[in-house]
Amino acid sequence: MARLQNERDKLLAARRALTAVTFTVIEAPSCVPVRPHHLFGERGQFIDWLRRMVAAAAPHALSTAQLADAAQEAFGLVLIGKERKRFIDNSLRYALHRLAKRGEIEACHDHSLRKTRSGLWRWKSEHTLADLERLREL
Repeated sequence: MARLQNERDKLLAARRALTAVTFTVIEAPSCVPVRPHHLFGERGQFIDWLRRMVAAAAPHALSTAQLADAAQEAFGLVLIGKERKRFIDNSLRYALHRLAKRGEIEACHDHSLRKTRSGLWRWKSEHTLADLERLREL
């Protein structure tokens, strides 16, 4: 019975210690709040912005790097090194591929270049850049 009482006292002490630590962590003022997934405003705002950027550059193409720089400026993002690469690989490319899949933009990548080169994207149109240059000369 004494052994069980001793075991019970240890478990209750451990429970009190865990409770104290849990409340300390939750209520600690030095904790950084979790950043919500609204870096770009409301839902769909980033892809709408991207659509407007590519459409405004038409008939010329914009590179992924140019779009990343413009996004950083437009949304006040400070992305350096791995954070920038993660943003480009995840958020930006995902949105670009979604727009391409919808048929709104098209990829103009030169596959003969190295894979490390930035991709090119332009607003999808029935006219090519060469067609528009010929029309300008008329």
